[in-house]
Amino acid sequence: LDVKSPGKSEQMMISALQQIWTCALCGGGGEEGLGLTKAQLADCCVVLALPDMFDRRFGAEVLNMLMQPSGLHFKAAILHEEAACATFGANTSSACVVDIGSERTSVCCVDEGMPMAGCRQLLSYGGADMDVLMHMILHRHEPAVRGLVRTVV
Repeated sequence: LDVKSPGKSEQMMISALQQIWTCALCGGGGEEGLGLTKAQLADCCVVLALPDMFDRRFGAEVLNMLMQPSGLHFKAAILHEEAACATFGANTSSACVVDIGSERTSVCCVDEGMPMAGCRQLLSYGGADMDVLMHMILHRHEPAVRGLVRTVV
């Protein structure tokens, strides 16, 4: 979610998120959704995992959209950082979480369920860069790889 896109206000993005989530949950826009009604959302709770390097002010706007009657109007909502959610999902309270995305890699240390201040790193390379690297290595060592493939097959 790029909140700094030129020509796009935060309110436009919040409105787009609300419309996407409404279609996914209640249907609309040509989508079936989960079949919930807007009234049923008021009885539901939601957990939203936010990226570790996320503007907290924008997170507050998302929380308002989830809770207010003019928004999705959930009964309760929890916003938590992805790294902390990953540690809880792995049934541990402390870990070093490495998230390798397509374009970026983030590293965040979590201790007792709380991301540690000053221990976050955002690296400007990701999985797509690793693909390019592997492609270059395989082409550089092509004769050796061909011999290996013949022996395996």
